[in-house]
Amino acid sequence: MISYVPQVLFDISFAAIICLSIPLIGIATFHIFFSRIKSKGLEIFAYGSGIGVALYAVVGLIIGNLSSNSQPAAIIILLLLNAAAILYWTKTKLRSQLQSDAKEITVTWSSWFLLSILCIGISNLTIKFPDNLFDGPYVIKNHNLHVKIQTINGHLPADNYLPYLVGEFFLRDISFADERPLMPGQEVSNRPILMALVSIPFRAALDPPPKQVGSLPKFKYAGSVWPDVGTLGDDRYFRQFLVVGIVLNAMIIIGAGLLFRSLGLSLRYTFIGLLLITFSPYYISQVLFTWPKALAAFYLLLAIHALSFRGWSIVAGVFAALAYLSHPYAIVFAASFGLYLLFQSVKDGYLGRKIFLSPLFKYSLAFFLVVLPTSCFRP
Repeated sequence: MISYVPQVLFDISFAAIICLSIPLIGIATFHIFFSRIKSKGLEIFAYGSGIGVALYAVVGLIIGNLSSNSQPAAIIILLLLNAAAILYWTKTKLRSQLQSDAKEITVTWSSWFLLSILCIGISNLTIKFPDNLFDGPYVIKNHNLHVKIQTINGHLPADNYLPYLVGEFFLRDISFADERPLMPGQEVSNRPILMALVSIPFRAALDPPPKQVGSLPKFKYAGSVWPDVGTLGDDRYFRQFLVVGIVLNAMIIIGAGLLFRSLGLSLRYTFIGLLLITFSPYYISQVLFTWPKALAAFYLLLAIHALSFRGWSIVAGVFAALAYLSHPYAIVFAASFGLYLLFQSVKDGYLGRKIFLSPLFKYSLAFFLVVLPTSCFRP
């Protein structure tokens, strides 16, 4: 049964705000740069949503580096950002461009929000924890929410806790260099950061945690002593992150909807396909568990669309990089896209002096320009 109904309603309301704000600012930004290019409404919605996530990550990086109280700054930045987007929507013909795919956008957005609601509801269920939280998956042995999510998903490893910890380190002003690793064997330099950065503006505006005073305590695990990051896992703060993480992971629905329509599926079959994903136990698990594999999959679907249906190598490179910043395993797919573009470049004669004009060069340059700034996360 649901443990606390008002909490569920708050979480759903919070998710609705995020689901509205991300495409609101992202679509406006997409339109600024691509208004002269003819695009279908669903394409604008999907690409814009991907851009919106990236914009919030940049805002999160700025807010996370504020040394003083970040809440007033976060509230002001969020209000200004969304107000500017609303003003841009009212001053341009953006709404008329989206109108051509109004039904497709409604179905896709509704499926995204429905999947988010399902996962939020599951996270509020009361469960029975195992009698023994065994080593391996359960590095942190308590009954907090992040451990509960591990249990619900069949004793998965504590990777769902890592993006949350990155956000906590920023918000609590904890040094990545002094308190390392994030968890046993897990450095911030080789783990996902995009989801963490996106969560920071919302968490800072809503209810930021207090600054850390002094060093973290230590705990013993696997015969070694580590920073006790389990002390940061307060349900009050993790639940805020969880809602943001669920919404971001559920965006895989948007990528799927765009591909379904681009492949020629009717609206009816697109709707059925999105429903199958929404109620699939596998996708529910991947969305609920906040290792950002589903968010990475969303960006990979956008990259595939950009390459296959648009031939936009630069855009594909940006989306592939954002997939990598969501989950490091995405590098396999990013490299595959590069290999595909290598064959295309050779086939089209982009060798020698023409290499700088090739789709492969443009794709690679965009990829590395997006990924390069993350080198600052290396302790």
